[in-house]
Amino acid sequence: MAGQDAVVHLAARVGLRLVMESPIETIVSNVRGTEAVLDAVTRHGTRTIVASTSEVYGLATRHPSSESDPITFGSPILGRWSYACSKAYDEF
Repeated sequence: MAGQDAVVHLAARVGLRLVMESPIETIVSNVRGTEAVLDAVTRHGTRTIVASTSEVYGLATRHPSSESDPITFGSPILGRWSYACSKAYDEF
């Protein structure tokens, strides 16, 4: 990250089957990956863009959705929501 003007963080665990079959690993992979990027850019003062996903809007009740709308995720029993929650966490 040293000497870079900016970093664009696009990485995430992808693949619907993979996400649904291993929700805990999805959360760990996405959150730790973002943590590693943010730790590195913080040490070097590098500007950062973190890419997210429309999945963070969860069960949107308004269409089109807005970034200022409240977020409602589905049941934590469903592995699908592990991806959405981990990407929302990245945004914070």
